[in-house]
Amino acid sequence: MDIIFDLKPDSDWASAFNEEVNKGFPEYFKEHPLIGSDEW
Repeated sequence: MDIIFDLKPDSDWASAFNEEVNKGFPEYFKEHPLIGSDEW
């Protein structure tokens, strides 16, 4: 799965994006790190 997005100027862009991904694909973060995290 490829996700294409523009980085937002808001410092909390990753949290909002992670919430949206989690709503649509709840299994995604079981195998992938949170977007914007150190592991990412």
